Amino acid sequence: VNTMPWILETIVFCAALCLGTCAEPSGATFDHGGLGGYLSQPRLRVAGIPVYSARSSFTDDILKEWQADFLEQTGYEVDFLDLSSGDVSTDQHTTSVRARIENIDIAAVDSIHLAALEDHLAPIQIPEDLLAPSFETFVQQSSWKDGSDTPDGYLRLIGVPWYMDVGLLYYRSDLLSKYNISEPGPGGWTFAEMEEIALQVQTAERVTNPEFQGFLWPGLDYEGLTCVTLEVIAGHGETSMIKPNGGLLLDDDSLLQALNRMSKWIWGAVDGEGGISPTEVLSFRESDIRRRFCEVGDAMFARHWPSFIHDCESEGMAGKFGVTRLPGNEAWAGRGASGGTTLVISKHSEHQAAAQKFVEFALSRKWQLDHWKASTRIPSRMDLNPPSEAMCTDSHQHLCRLPLSDVSNVSVQLPGHERPSGISQEVIVSEESGLCPNINRYATICDVNLTDYFFDRNSVWQGQTYSEISRAFVDAVHVALEGIVINQEVARSVICKMVEASHGPNRMFSMKEDGSRAWACSSEVCPNGHYMTAGNGDCAICRTFVVSGSFCMDAVALGVISVVALAAILAAYLAFRSFHRNSSGLWQVKPDELTFASPP
Repeated sequence: VNTMPWILETIVFCAALCLGTCAEPSGATFDHGGLGGYLSQPRLRVAGIPVYSARSSFTDDILKEWQADFLEQTGYEVDFLDLSSGDVSTDQHTTSVRARIENIDIAAVDSIHLAALEDHLAPIQIPEDLLAPSFETFVQQSSWKDGSDTPDGYLRLIGVPWYMDVGLLYYRSDLLSKYNISEPGPGGWTFAEMEEIALQVQTAERVTNPEFQGFLWPGLDYEGLTCVTLEVIAGHGETSMIKPNGGLLLDDDSLLQALNRMSKWIWGAVDGEGGISPTEVLSFRESDIRRRFCEVGDAMFARHWPSFIHDCESEGMAGKFGVTRLPGNEAWAGRGASGGTTLVISKHSEHQAAAQKFVEFALSRKWQLDHWKASTRIPSRMDLNPPSEAMCTDSHQHLCRLPLSDVSNVSVQLPGHERPSGISQEVIVSEESGLCPNINRYATICDVNLTDYFFDRNSVWQGQTYSEISRAFVDAVHVALEGIVINQEVARSVICKMVEASHGPNRMFSMKEDGSRAWACSSEVCPNGHYMTAGNGDCAICRTFVVSGSFCMDAVALGVISVVALAAILAAYLAFRSFHRNSSGLWQVKPDELTFASPP
């Protein structure tokens, strides 16, 4: 008997079994059938969608439905890969995607990191009338470098917006009623009004709950703090830090006002009036805000994204919170930083046509509505952005939060964290229990007038250097907020770090185009005439300009000969880097690279 065919079949079966059980990458959201799946259908690997979706059983059900739908229509299995573990930043996720890009077909990445992946991406073709007008700038800046073969009526992009984010202000509507405080008007609160309400409610609530806070916001040194700082600057009249030509556009007076206001939130006013944000806000991410505001209920105000509506409703807070525009110096002056997630296709994928088809599915009306219902993230489609009133009333999770003493003989869900001592424990109950009160008004994104509200961070204008500029900016802002006193020099030191990141090491000098306000890094950040470097956090020697001289002098006591020699070396370096000298003998950045003023 010839046993060779049997032996070969056994070897093939074992090899297939090994592939089916071992080849699935770590972090895959779902495992579809092991052996059968790998032998029967081709597979698409999609990274990041679990990261950029609300994590819930509802979301899991939707992802499974999408997998079944795509398999039926195309014959392709879909593996949703979560390459990150725990609460990671978007740049950490992008780093994970870039490291695995040759083994990924499609990825969802934060829009600000699109340029970092550009060399690994394939073009995506979509109808030119598909996306909402709010993505016009994105489309202009992310068009495929060679659009010569783009059919009429279509766009070819390096990435396609999947949904839109914008910074919003959330508040406890139940506490407004409790203390007889009016709801905000359509233009939102002013800074002063929000701060007054936050302090009033915080003071009253701390009688029984010492942990209660007036205002929570992401203050950790990451992109979340960049957004918050730019939003506070925007509330004072500025809306951007990067010009369309890639240069820096800054107003140190607006930055100083913003830093002083944010510092006051944490440390209180000079006259002794208390702050409204805890000192630990400087270590907060969005997840920490969700825990304190939604799960524990220990805050009056919170800054977050549209998905926060879903987050709070899933914790039984429906009917107890509202949403409005961020505050500004006056009504309607508040502005929110735009964000969102972009779908990209890896040029290394062997399934280009199927990947393009998946993007079409992801942008379909059905999938976009599914995602909206699962996470209240604003769709990118023109016919769903801004969301309609029907969308807003159809996206709520029907749960409520009740005191434990009011609940008996029903299934309950305990919130994720213990209440402070002396505060009654609350539980989350399904509306089907019959115990939930009637909710007259849900918080919805439709409560916010988004017209002329959001502003771009303009990351695509700076390309791959945006992350470096943002990192330098947020590091310097974080260091400034850790100190109680913030003055003009501290504000200028923040801008100094951005100039350094934009132009390279040691290129830290700038002034107004008319030659006034010559300055360098602040001596306030580090002691003894030093400044903190953005790269490694070490303190380096600061430099200051001598208006009447023609050289740069050390801010610490160095010998005259050393100063002159060092200035000569610095001058040669700056000349090499295309800096130029003005008529008064001061070194300055080229006008098209740095402007201290609002755009004309």
